[in-house]
Amino acid sequence: NTWDYPTYLLIVGGSLFLLDALGSATAASARGLLDWRMSFAIARCSALSAGAVVLLGRLMFWPYFTHYQPQHSGFEPWLGRSTASQYLIIHGLWLFIIGSFVVADLVIAHRQEPVAAQASASGPQLGFRWPAPLILAAFLLVLGGFSIWMDRIDGLLVSSLGLVVLAAWQRQREPLMLFLYGIVALGLVISLGVEHYVLRGDIGRMNTVFKFYLQVWILFALASAVLLVLFENHMRSLTGWFTRAPWIILLMVLVGAGLVYPAYATPARIDDRFTPLPPGLDGMEFMEHATFVDAADGMPPVEMDLSQDRTAIEWLRANISGSPVILEAVTPLYRWGSRISVYTGLPTVIGWDWHQTQQRPGFQTLIDLRKAAVQQMFGEVRSFESIRPLLDRYQVQYIYVGPVERAYYSEQALAKFEEAAESGHLVLVYDDDGVQIFRYDSAGNES
Repeated sequence: NTWDYPTYLLIVGGSLFLLDALGSATAASARGLLDWRMSFAIARCSALSAGAVVLLGRLMFWPYFTHYQPQHSGFEPWLGRSTASQYLIIHGLWLFIIGSFVVADLVIAHRQEPVAAQASASGPQLGFRWPAPLILAAFLLVLGGFSIWMDRIDGLLVSSLGLVVLAAWQRQREPLMLFLYGIVALGLVISLGVEHYVLRGDIGRMNTVFKFYLQVWILFALASAVLLVLFENHMRSLTGWFTRAPWIILLMVLVGAGLVYPAYATPARIDDRFTPLPPGLDGMEFMEHATFVDAADGMPPVEMDLSQDRTAIEWLRANISGSPVILEAVTPLYRWGSRISVYTGLPTVIGWDWHQTQQRPGFQTLIDLRKAAVQQMFGEVRSFESIRPLLDRYQVQYIYVGPVERAYYSEQALAKFEEAAESGHLVLVYDDDGVQIFRYDSAGNES
């Protein structure tokens, strides 16, 4: 997904930096040094490695970059907002784990400061400093809690990001912790971006939300998996069993709540099928048992047996090589149209027209011309010779006449294809159970 590229490029760059930083830290430890510090050599090496990734990626996908024509570019402000509760329903489990670790990490870092200061002092000093980080952390926790109470997502995201940055500052000399906190911070920054900006030309912000929030979910999940293990060590050093037990119970409740969706949504989705089916991996099995009632406006409803199409689709997949264009019916949205192209992978004159309209703004005239052409070829009572220029223009090689075509177009209009087969202009290559497939061998098509 092209939308993933910037996010995962940052992750790759961070991974390369982590590799170099850990190597430097190991070398420092071997020399008896107690600390790791950022150096220009580490930054330069990481930058060169990341640059090589970008360059190789650009070269390997050069045909894509040179031919891709984005219809929309850039972002614009989004005035709506999600609520904190909506955000927590999706990411609450991860934020609970991450937040627990961050708070514990801040407390432990503060406890270690007096010990470190006393060890480095020349005299017997306590080394106590005013705990400004803990005061700031407490303020951010209160802000986050208040934002949840008021169901405001901005306050929740800002306070969470502040806590993560604060914890990362405390661990600024630990490359692994910086990398983990960087993953979490990236997820929070993306969340803030989605809540304030939307891709120009999006449908509302549908694509912006599900493309970017998928990234956020993955980033939080990966970080949480590691931080949960690290948090176990923090729990042992900070609290006893009576304090840990409520946290573990709450974690189990959240895990159980997260499992509600697959437990209840899966049966609901199965019940939404055409017909009950046993479990399986065959995405075409429903056609063997399902029927569908449909017809064009003004025509009587027709009950279609989908097994007719399934048999023909399997024949096409077994007997047709290459990528010849197939002519099939155009239907309104969310009907049984474009099913031959969908289940065979063969190109058609016009696919699901809303996707064409959505993904090709500025080309609506061409989309409408193709829809009109299909209507002329299938739906108009005229001679086959009169539609040959359209077949040639769109390089049609196979004409599919099945239950959908018979439901949307009159028998008088479809009769032209059988007449053309009788006169030798078409070849009837398939005729079974109400489905006919004709091959059109024009001057530009190979049989």
